[in-house]
Amino acid sequence: MQRTRKTLLDAASVALIPLRPLSIGEILDGAFLIVRRNARSLLGLPLVMVSGISLVVAASSLITLLLGEFAGEAVSIIVMVLQALVVGAFAAGTLIWLSGLLTRAAIITVMGEGFAPPVTLTLRQGLRYAGPMFALTVLIAGILSLLQSVASILSLLLSGVLLTLPAADDELTVLLQSIVAVVISVLVTCWLVSWLSVAIPVYVAEGRMAPDWVGQGRRPTNVVAAVLRSFALVGWRNSFRVALVLTAAVCLLLLTVAFVFVGIYGILLLFLYSVQMSEASAMLSLYAGVGGIIAGVIAAASLGIAYLSALQTLLYLDLRMRREGLDLALRFTVVPVPEPERTL
Repeated sequence: MQRTRKTLLDAASVALIPLRPLSIGEILDGAFLIVRRNARSLLGLPLVMVSGISLVVAASSLITLLLGEFAGEAVSIIVMVLQALVVGAFAAGTLIWLSGLLTRAAIITVMGEGFAPPVTLTLRQGLRYAGPMFALTVLIAGILSLLQSVASILSLLLSGVLLTLPAADDELTVLLQSIVAVVISVLVTCWLVSWLSVAIPVYVAEGRMAPDWVGQGRRPTNVVAAVLRSFALVGWRNSFRVALVLTAAVCLLLLTVAFVFVGIYGILLLFLYSVQMSEASAMLSLYAGVGGIIAGVIAAASLGIAYLSALQTLLYLDLRMRREGLDLALRFTVVPVPEPERTL
């Protein structure tokens, strides 16, 4: 399709975000708009996958309990450690793979047909992402472990400094200093994670299986290059903005989970106190309430995965508009589409 001025104007009019660098509020709001615009794709798959992971974790816990009853303590500990490693790796790889698929859907949703023609992702195409996403999981996990170690050391040093202040003998002061230490630790962790925050959308948008959208480069980006390019796109100056966005998103998701848990638990308590029932009926209602809480947490987790996938997509687009002028290429025919900078 020829990129005429009218074509660009029509495409820009249906794009879900303004074609310019975005503010923090626009990124947070835009992620909700993406999920609402394409709720079927962005919420349906996470519900299925999170439910499956929950069943795997429940089955693993049941096996551990049974081994504790019939096997020796040493065997139980070894099996428990192996199960934790296998289930943890499976869950992490599945979530990263799921995030990649959702990021692909989010790119198509946010850009609109003018810049990213809609394409149905088949099961076979989705499975092709499994290998690269697993490699990305291992790479990201290793880097995050190193960064988390740095954050933990900084947190311990900060806590030690705060607790040695002159007024640290007062209990209230100690509590406030501990809260400040935790808040600073969370901010530092988000800042360290921010450097890797767009590695998944970089690979999804620029890799060899990227959807046909305007910002796709001519040379595919591999897994290692995606991580390095994430560091390059974020950079020192934008890392603080990205850290604030991630911190705000995590707080919103935690509040959502808290509201879901408190709401379901409160409804259950009101029901139990408002009716007279036998002990068997009360136990049945209790099990139903626990099931409702689990279902609510699964729904909240699915929403969180979809929201974070949409959020990292917007962060990626925002960084490309800030660092490479992608917004100018989307609005004006005289500006060529920037070729993604290669780090490998």
